Amino acid sequence: MLQDREAWKRRFGRSRGVAFLAGCATLLRAQRRLRLHIEVGDTVRDVQTLTLILGNNRLQLERLGAEPPDTLAGTPGHGSMAALMLKPIGTWAMLRLLLHGALGRLGEAAGIESFEFHHLVVRPRLSPEGREITVAYDGEVVRLRSPIDILVLDRPLYLLQTV
Repeated sequence: MLQDREAWKRRFGRSRGVAFLAGCATLLRAQRRLRLHIEVGDTVRDVQTLTLILGNNRLQLERLGAEPPDTLAGTPGHGSMAALMLKPIGTWAMLRLLLHGALGRLGEAAGIESFEFHHLVVRPRLSPEGREITVAYDGEVVRLRSPIDILVLDRPLYLLQTV
């Protein structure tokens, strides 16, 4: 999705509207399914998803209406992280999903699965161990080696701003 967004920006300029339209266009066309092996604690699952989104910004999750069920100590941004998986769905279901997201009720939409975690390991099911895969990290597209191991640290990372 980010690669498509960047192509749209080069063609039509940089704005929220262009980013939104690029995202909608990407979501509405035929999507490649990701086949992932996911480990969350003692739970191991093989899933098919259109995308896996990880985050810890509680305010953004609340605005989308996509907070995961509270199953762990802490909340996203304060001790845990959230994962959202988009199940493979058709075009009409995708349109309904986009509407739910625009109205801040993404968690109510069919086709979204959310959960929280402290430790998550993600492996593409059809790729050999150690192979690089393309991921988006803080809005930047990068290549990372599989498996991708995400761990919420016990203590926050403090940042200082100098002026």
